[in-house]
Amino acid sequence: MNENRTICFYDLETTGLSVAFDQILRFAAIRTDLALEELERVEVDIKLRPDIIPSAGALIINRLSLNDILIGDSEYEGICKIHELLNRPGTISAGYNSLTYDNELLRYGFYRNFLDPYLHEWHNLCGKMDILPIVAYYYLFRPTALKWPGDDIAGKLRLENLIPLNRLTDGMAHHAMSDVEATVELSRRLKSHDPELWEKSTSSFNKDWDRSYMLDLPIFRINASRVCSLGAMVRIQFGYDKNLIAPVILLGYHTEYSNQQYWLRLDIKDFSSTIKSSSDTGKLGWSKVKRKLGAPDFIVPIDDNVKAMLGDGRVNIMDNNLEWIKNNEKLFYEISNENINKTYSEKENLDVDASIYTSGFFNDAEKAIINEFQNNSIAEKIN
Repeated sequence: MNENRTICFYDLETTGLSVAFDQILRFAAIRTDLALEELERVEVDIKLRPDIIPSAGALIINRLSLNDILIGDSEYEGICKIHELLNRPGTISAGYNSLTYDNELLRYGFYRNFLDPYLHEWHNLCGKMDILPIVAYYYLFRPTALKWPGDDIAGKLRLENLIPLNRLTDGMAHHAMSDVEATVELSRRLKSHDPELWEKSTSSFNKDWDRSYMLDLPIFRINASRVCSLGAMVRIQFGYDKNLIAPVILLGYHTEYSNQQYWLRLDIKDFSSTIKSSSDTGKLGWSKVKRKLGAPDFIVPIDDNVKAMLGDGRVNIMDNNLEWIKNNEKLFYEISNENINKTYSEKENLDVDASIYTSGFFNDAEKAIINEFQNNSIAEKIN
């Protein structure tokens, strides 16, 4: 990473789990340099919007009272502060399990308040990363880096389970600043345990680095003219009973969405008994995995260590399925084409607040109106 960059570790407390229709109530952040030395702390409280009914469960988890959420900045004021913070040149925004929820909520919040929802992910050397998949990587390949909850814990890698076991912070879990403190300390422990792995895993959130890394993966030769990348994907959704890892083969990059890859798991179904013709490809179900560049699910070569994690049974299924692919090139190509050409269906009567992904990027005319809006006074904004 560029030495002039900083990492802005952040956490959110929200009214609920809907990224489109809930709102941020509290934003906490600690900015560090790349050595993870603290540079700045920021907290932003945002009062409840009049059109939002908060989830009682969310308030209980966040330990926020009704009085707590009726004070603070308006959503527009608070979101503008957050947008400025994350868009300072060279800022890498980082959270714990943030890419699947927190970053989505930020995107919707920026979009709803006429701020570019993507700038903080790429512009002016900015970027994003998520500490949770890095922790999963260390859990598998550097298990002495931390203390891990016992086998009976369903969420071994949940931050609230790692905090007390590793004494990451004295604050209470699900309090925004306490969770940020814990995430920073957790990152320091991982970095000090294996600096080289930390550098590799954090670099993989850069799309160009990730794309280049894909080229170095081992290949599986289907025939004289076609080869596919082969490896083992680390993904928490695979489950602890599968050691969070599964063997996969690359189906290809999406023809329209260039940052999306499709992979095929080789350890769930026996293809020879499942797929007899092209009409059977729908039976693959969860065997098909979508992955985005720069938002890793890490992929590693399948060596003896990885095979031990997979176990003999899954390795045997993998070997049989690779043989099936060699003997059924046409069907494998059909599976590949079906996925890399798949497009999202249009949704009718979509609420404007939820239309970020159907509207696409702001066009030039919209940007002109937005700039005019942002540069006006509050009274002029109302008008």
